Amino acid sequence: MIIKQFLFVVLVFSLFKETTAQQVKVGDKLPAMNFKQVLGPEKEIDLKPNKYKLTILDFWAHGCGSCIASFPKVEKLQAMFGDSIQIILVNYESKDSTENLFEKRDWIKKPNVKMIVGDTLLHKRFAVVGVPHIIWLDEQLQIKYIARGTSLNAGNIRKFLKGEKLNSKEAKQMVVKTSLFEREYESDMQSFSYLARYNSDFRFRGGEWGSARSFTARGMTAIDLIRSAYAADGTVDWRRPWKTVLKIKNLDLYLKPDNLENPEDWLYNHSYVYQLVIPSGRESEKYEIMKRDLANHFPLKFYIDTIAMETLVLRKVGKEDKLKSKGGKPVNTFRKRNESAKGSIFEDKRRILKNQPFHYLLNGIRPLIEYDLEKPFVNDVAYTANVDVDFDGLTFDFFTLEALNEELMRYGLQLINEIRPVEVLVIKDVD
Repeated sequence: MIIKQFLFVVLVFSLFKETTAQQVKVGDKLPAMNFKQVLGPEKEIDLKPNKYKLTILDFWAHGCGSCIASFPKVEKLQAMFGDSIQIILVNYESKDSTENLFEKRDWIKKPNVKMIVGDTLLHKRFAVVGVPHIIWLDEQLQIKYIARGTSLNAGNIRKFLKGEKLNSKEAKQMVVKTSLFEREYESDMQSFSYLARYNSDFRFRGGEWGSARSFTARGMTAIDLIRSAYAADGTVDWRRPWKTVLKIKNLDLYLKPDNLENPEDWLYNHSYVYQLVIPSGRESEKYEIMKRDLANHFPLKFYIDTIAMETLVLRKVGKEDKLKSKGGKPVNTFRKRNESAKGSIFEDKRRILKNQPFHYLLNGIRPLIEYDLEKPFVNDVAYTANVDVDFDGLTFDFFTLEALNEELMRYGLQLINEIRPVEVLVIKDVD
């Protein structure tokens, strides 16, 4: 009798576990839940009805760069809307691992919002297969939207709190397609391309995904697609502002305007899903076919040209070698901190290259010039030995050309403005 009762209890417990992990969909209600695996000042986090007008579950992972980059925005939104909403970050990595992430990578600032760690239950319930993954819950914990990361913005939160509907596309579950063409006709295929307006709940997956025979993009603007078509060998980054010359009257159709409260609406109207697949043996034609596709669809012309442009050139000053390394264990902290880390106190206030190749120095200063100053950079210093270089961290984190040149002069180097021919990508309206 005791054995039968024990087996019955085990059976009921197993069924309970299966039920609690059952996948949910838009329209379902979540039961009240309590989570003790949390990170932050809270000892536990409750999901209860009638407590917040809006609860947002923001699923993320340690390896998701866009998730981590969104932390300052998430913190700002929570502060902006206060006690009327709660935003809860949810990840499956353990508490120790997550604490270690913030301790070891001190440039990643932990956002001041609730955080559930080591989660399995919510991940299973919402069938999370990719992050960021955003769940919108109303006051009764009813699931209103299962959305992508772009949905999380101030404009959508205001709409929700007013009782207005978000973009209807956000309410759909993600659809996964295994192929965009029929396999039986593949041997006769010359090329296959698919171009559609961006839809965050749709993505395709199949054997051609990511192969040398294909190109796949989601959420790219026409300008980004054209830049990608010219980046075939990966040696030129056409995203650098000065590498693309835009001769377009209505730029708002192609470049997202600044300070949009709801950038999601613009994204749906002006960005695209694109896939190109070509037969085996014709891989070298892939990007030329892509250019033809884009030229056929968009009222734009695009081509490579060379123009004279103000360029910052690195030159050697004097005959003395002030760079040569004294040897020892190699060290490299020669980098710029990201925006969320600025103003924090770092252990490495100095940015150091010790016994490192000269090109590490170039790699450190190139992005400061090409992205911060939006100017081309050319190196005219031929140097093959390893170097020792020690810069003040403020030179990177609060960059000015004057401060950088002061540091370089200590090592017999100088950045000089010159007019040089520069290869650019021209994109213009069709006449």
